[in-house]
Amino acid sequence: ILIIDVIVAGVLVGLTLTRGLERALPFFVFVVVLVPWQSTIVLPGLFDLTTQRIALIILIGLYILTGMRKPRTHTAEPVPLKILILLSIGWLFLSTINSVVPGISLKLVISEMISFYVLYVILLRTISSTETVHRILFGIVAALMVCGVLGVGEANWGWYVHDWFPQLASRFGDAQVVGGGRGLRIQTTFPHPIHYGAALAIGIPLALYLISVSKSIFRRGLLWAGIFLMTYNIFMTGSRGPWLALGLSLPLVFLLCRGKLRWYVPAIALL
Repeated sequence: ILIIDVIVAGVLVGLTLTRGLERALPFFVFVVVLVPWQSTIVLPGLFDLTTQRIALIILIGLYILTGMRKPRTHTAEPVPLKILILLSIGWLFLSTINSVVPGISLKLVISEMISFYVLYVILLRTISSTETVHRILFGIVAALMVCGVLGVGEANWGWYVHDWFPQLASRFGDAQVVGGGRGLRIQTTFPHPIHYGAALAIGIPLALYLISVSKSIFRRGLLWAGIFLMTYNIFMTGSRGPWLALGLSLPLVFLLCRGKLRWYVPAIALL
């Protein structure tokens, strides 16, 4: 776990110093999606220091440091969805006041505010081009493709990534017990097969979009291979909710998108 954390920190800092914070964002999302939840340093009485949280803390620090070096030539634009964000934060604090375990609830509120809303502001202030958005989306899909390779090993040869990390109690229960009569259900680096399936249900439409905007034959071929992998993996999760989510997302892609992208959907349906 320490080796993973040091590598993540080193790459984030190195990318920021050599190419800028914007070019470090795709690696950041790759780490957030890929690294197992058991990659955690437990701090009794405090937050569990996951690799994702370490990456986020470093990203916030780099954002502050790089922002201090920029000349302030204009006033920052207002944050979109600010009212909804404030309403959400207010509701979180209201539910914390009524919590039976206010200490734990307060820590969760602070965690969600930093993980979602502070990160949202950093992305908003850092991303300057559509190309960066495409790179970030590719970082997400690339992480799921790596999980797809791990999922093949888990389904066919019993290579469980979780066995390589310390065993931590999960609030989501034992996947094999939850699976019941559905047989083997893969989860790769995720806490539960349903979580993994939900990520794949998002990853497949994202991969389709990236294929439609990619100019590289190699990248398009890689993404198609990733779609095959992710489709096999979502089937092997045995999770009906993600199956339904994927089934509903593909008709939306067909109806709402234009050009080549909508005609990729029949190929996925055939698959």
